[in-house]
Amino acid sequence: QPSPDGSVIYVTSADGTLTTLDSQSGQVRFTIQPRPRADGWSTECDSGSALYHDKDIDSGSVLDYLVYAVIDIPPPNSQDKVSSRIFAVDVEDTSDGVLRWVTSPIPGRIAGTPAIDSSG
Repeated sequence: QPSPDGSVIYVTSADGTLTTLDSQSGQVRFTIQPRPRADGWSTECDSGSALYHDKDIDSGSVLDYLVYAVIDIPPPNSQDKVSSRIFAVDVEDTSDGVLRWVTSPIPGRIAGTPAIDSSG
């Protein structure tokens, strides 16, 4: 997923890591590695990323943020079930992404790219 101006590429990996690359040099700008839900849990990702824009009510400026899904895998022999979380990361003019929000666990595996409707 490229940024609107084409200067950054956003990539998700199988373990849930979000990596941002400078599109000209290929240099890593920042990475975000989601923490497992609890001890013994692991994370996976079958999701692409989607870039959105949010207008700041006070200043009127537009802020870019990216969303993607992470799957939480419980430890072997656990009674817990697989769940997923959606992560939103601020990516506006910064060299290091800032986590905007994370959902509570959602039952099951989210395999598609999350989408936000026009109402935000």
